[in-house]
Amino acid sequence: MFHGKLGYWKKMAQYVLIMIYEHITKCAIIYSKEVDKLKASGIRQLRIRAKLDTSMAIEKLGISKSMLYKIEQGDRSPSKSLIMVMSGVYKCSIEDVFNTLNF
Repeated sequence: MFHGKLGYWKKMAQYVLIMIYEHITKCAIIYSKEVDKLKASGIRQLRIRAKLDTSMAIEKLGISKSMLYKIEQGDRSPSKSLIMVMSGVYKCSIEDVFNTLNF
């Protein structure tokens, strides 16, 4: 009888550990996405400091509005050549653009 209860509690402890692990993993993913958005908002800040609205930026950068939005939201990363163009259009160094992305 004692061994039966021990088996139950062992399974329950394993289940709880799995649930905790899944929760921590989900939290880490959410945190990672939020950090990416903060990094991406740095790109937006560079655009705003350059006194460019989205229409002007997409025209000068030669990208679509959707692409600019994705970059600023952290859903996409700009190519190396686009980083170089951004530094010229946003009147900052390549390092400034690169550091906001935090590769």
